[in-house]
Amino acid sequence: MPRKKVSHSTYAVSLYFDGESASKILYCVKRTAEASENFYLTEHKVPPHMTLGIFHSSDDELEKLKGLFKEFASKMGSSFNIGFAGADCFLEKVIFLRISEESRAYLAGLNSILHEFMLSDFDAGDNRNYLPQNWMPHVALAVKLNSTQFERGMNFLKLHNKLLPTVVKVVSVGLARCNPYEEILRVSLCSGCGSL
Repeated sequence: MPRKKVSHSTYAVSLYFDGESASKILYCVKRTAEASENFYLTEHKVPPHMTLGIFHSSDDELEKLKGLFKEFASKMGSSFNIGFAGADCFLEKVIFLRISEESRAYLAGLNSILHEFMLSDFDAGDNRNYLPQNWMPHVALAVKLNSTQFERGMNFLKLHNKLLPTVVKVVSVGLARCNPYEEILRVSLCSGCGSL
């Protein structure tokens, strides 16, 4: 008898920002897209976020993934601020907001805790780049760039670096299906933080 084909998806656990901060980052994303002529983030309607971890799950284990995500979210506590230190890049293919040294240790702790919750049941995704030993916390401004787009985007941000936020408030954590982006769950980390 043929084996039943199991459908798998990739899911991201991400941090989301207060409305004002998200608007500032989205404005930078849109302006960088116009300058670079790469519209991947805007066309796919990916909200400003910071990914803490990426995992593969079969469709029949989604409820288990959601349960572990909720347990992790319940341990996170309240909203918190993170600082940025300007624009940076990965291999001239991704432009991102670099996290300040002051914020890295706290975020590294969250990344480790998340993987303690998830890795006993779910495989790491995205070439394992989000595992604690490999992870570089960042907020994407442009992705999937070719060399010309990268040069245009970085030149734009060098000239307009005052557009980039220096501090944001993290107000929620979410679980989303990747490619295409589809939000599954979002948990607020504060009361009175404005609309999420």
